[in-house]
Amino acid sequence: MLILGTFTLGACGSEVLVLDPGGGSTSSAQAGSGGGSTSAGAGGGSTSAGAGGGSTSAGSGGGSTSAGAGGGSTSAGAGGGSTSAGSGGGSTSAGAGGGSTSTNASSGSGGAGGAVSAGGGGPGNISDVFDPAEVYLLGTVQPGSSGRDAMAHWSDPNTAAVGFIGAYDEFSARLQDSGKLLYVLAGSVREFVCDACPYVGTYLNGSDANDLVLPTAPCVPNDWIEDIKVGPGGSWVHSCSGDGNRHWYDSNGVMVYGDEEDMLVHLGYSNLALTQHRVVDLANASSVPIVGLPNAPLLAVRALAPDSFRVALATGQESGAVELWQIDATGTATLIGSYPPVPAGYTVQPFSPHRHHALEATGALLQLGEGPMVFQDVIVRREIGGSSVVVYDEASGPLVQIHISGLVTGP
Repeated sequence: MLILGTFTLGACGSEVLVLDPGGGSTSSAQAGSGGGSTSAGAGGGSTSAGAGGGSTSAGSGGGSTSAGAGGGSTSAGAGGGSTSAGSGGGSTSAGAGGGSTSTNASSGSGGAGGAVSAGGGGPGNISDVFDPAEVYLLGTVQPGSSGRDAMAHWSDPNTAAVGFIGAYDEFSARLQDSGKLLYVLAGSVREFVCDACPYVGTYLNGSDANDLVLPTAPCVPNDWIEDIKVGPGGSWVHSCSGDGNRHWYDSNGVMVYGDEEDMLVHLGYSNLALTQHRVVDLANASSVPIVGLPNAPLLAVRALAPDSFRVALATGQESGAVELWQIDATGTATLIGSYPPVPAGYTVQPFSPHRHHALEATGALLQLGEGPMVFQDVIVRREIGGSSVVVYDEASGPLVQIHISGLVTGP
């Protein structure tokens, strides 16, 4: 089963994925009409599917095309035509919408154990349309100060996009496959609009004023959005405060998914969603149980066209072993491969919270971690069949630093 939390789903917003040894039967439900919801039993909990156009559509239109895990694959980013090249170091990623090209700091590195520090150089080009196939650091240009957050690619931490205020929920930040950044501020969903791209030293007060407020039906009884999940094709759903992220709604206020015992984990392609126990079709509320997945904490998850999900699991919490698994539309889990160990002398964050880990479209895993020096924050990038290297190191003095920060990527 999929469990979000150190031991239970939704605790502190962290994620752990484990297989339900009891399995569960396949269930289906008749779709409701007139904007109502229909519940479908499965694994001890009911699934509510919004009807009357309220279900989340996770079509592939406009999204990025991602290649499989491992070396040499290419993924095309949406919203700017950017392309990130294969694994094993030496990849080149072009910033979507900005036209700049930044070289992977791990270029030319060897296998597991190599460490490379990113940083150096002046600011390049960046916009508020990011590459959803890539992973970004949502950090800060002024550690210890509120309202100085910034987005930067890990390979170019001296080039930042800014325009956040201290009240926003940085842990709600998600990239759509159009490359636009969504986040929650003051109980509403916002679309980030850059104030300074690139940042050159002046951070505007009230810098959220130009961010777009996305229209949503009021939450009942508390008109306050708690969190969002972003899927392929521009789809996104939100939860309301006081609910513990157990029910999710579209922008019209129609419940797309709700289950007290089987909480939503991720939105996917073809109207599919990944939950703790199952793969659910949000269009008709049918579902199948997840079968064959190890009992291990979830680090990161990503949708894979046309109808699958990829999950990085911490299968050896003491040894640091991490595996990449794929769950298809039938609920069958298949091992893709194992990641090389973290470079010697470095550690990565534990599985909680999940925002410390993110998967690129290529299958590479990026993780926040620490180096051997005091307060030496790093980012480690691990590739199946390839390298495990430190691609960002605060010891090099980058502009964007890690302080109550997270990693952000597309669906």
